[in-house]
Amino acid sequence: MHSRKFLCCFPVRLGCFVLSFLQMVLGGVLAAGLWWVIVNKDRSRALTQPQKITSIILAVDTTIFAIGSLLGFLGTVIKQRTFIRLYRVVLCYHLGLSIGLGVLAIIFLFRNNQKIIDTCINGSTDPYVIKVCHNAKFKWFAIGFLVILWVLQLYCIIIVGRYDEQLGDERNEKRASAMPLSSSYNYQPAASREHLAAPAGYPYKDANHSYGNGGV
Repeated sequence: MHSRKFLCCFPVRLGCFVLSFLQMVLGGVLAAGLWWVIVNKDRSRALTQPQKITSIILAVDTTIFAIGSLLGFLGTVIKQRTFIRLYRVVLCYHLGLSIGLGVLAIIFLFRNNQKIIDTCINGSTDPYVIKVCHNAKFKWFAIGFLVILWVLQLYCIIIVGRYDEQLGDERNEKRASAMPLSSSYNYQPAASREHLAAPAGYPYKDANHSYGNGGV
């Protein structure tokens, strides 16, 4: 069966394996770090209320992402299509969330220009720092970074989707190979009518009673 590829020559199963493993490790580390900050009393006290809420939201998001990546990793290893589909759903959810937050960040970036510049300078009197913070290029750099991030996430979804389709093809091929072929059926011809004896009590086997006899 033809194996689907990504980046021209690599099998999609390898891509799904590497992606799910890296995302599982990264998501797990981030989730563990965020939950540790939230649970730790000393660290939690240093956070403001908005920061606490943001940390909880990010912790929940990264936990879901890590669990989904774990399912994708297991699904790749054991070729479980259900796990791969759940992994793909989590990736789609994460892409949607990333686009939503990114759009809000871009809007904030352009509508609160002076506030961002003041935050960037942060009371510094260094002319170089002031020049860099007033430079508008960092806006477009941030937008370009977000777009590249979204494209990469979308490509990851495409890779996982291709592996999902490949697992479906493999399952269909197994079903087709398990069905008996018509050529394997041995045809047994029926007995010739000449060898079939007429019933003993058949009244018209006698020539006098046969069809076409005019003696009726």
